[in-house]
Amino acid sequence: MNRSKYRVLAQALCALAVAPFITGCFTLEFSPDGKKLVFLWAHQTEDKAGGMAIANADGSDLRILPGTKEANFGHWSPDCSKVLYSAKGGLWVYDTKSKLSTNLWPEESGDS
Repeated sequence: MNRSKYRVLAQALCALAVAPFITGCFTLEFSPDGKKLVFLWAHQTEDKAGGMAIANADGSDLRILPGTKEANFGHWSPDCSKVLYSAKGGLWVYDTKSKLSTNLWPEESGDS
């Protein structure tokens, strides 16, 4: 491999490492059918706070899931109808059809 190929490879690796910090998009996962994305959106604007986000694969129809400001990860169900995510308060599942979240495993309150 000549030096120009190493340079291109190094630039690509740097871009992959730096892109999340520039775009504010972390833990990106495509749905099993490849049509949607779930990811942590760190960027905050006047009309959207950061949190767990769902969008079409082309980036359109961006939706921030409610109560996910402190979310940690998102994972699609095999049939693409639900997203499992961890957020403050427990383990949640978001139904993409009803647009409702259910807390599956609430965090215990109080001292242990």
